[in-house]
Amino acid sequence: MSMKTVEFSPRVMKAFRNLGSPKLSGQIGGALLRVVDSPPQAGGVPRVRTKKLRGGLGLRVAYCGEYRIVYEEHSQFIRFVALGKRNDSSVYRSLRGLSRARGNGCSAAEENTGGVGT
Repeated sequence: MSMKTVEFSPRVMKAFRNLGSPKLSGQIGGALLRVVDSPPQAGGVPRVRTKKLRGGLGLRVAYCGEYRIVYEEHSQFIRFVALGKRNDSSVYRSLRGLSRARGNGCSAAEENTGGVGT
């Protein structure tokens, strides 16, 4: 079995750096690892609770306490596109830019330089 490439959008990197608490950073980092290590959704039981997001973008959301991690998974890579608290909805609002870019024919990989709500 080959290893998937893991990519982080600039927005996710910034949100992770700004978490503040080492304990929270560890919890979120652990959730990110569990997403990467989870078996495909069709087979096996995932190690972290996830669900498919509505909207036709092919995105999933992983739950880590009051934080949400939005990502897309393909056969060769996993790309984390948004990270934030669920209560303030910023994690979901940041996906609007992704939706517009995809409507213009861009893939998430092409948005690597600015992309999601930056």
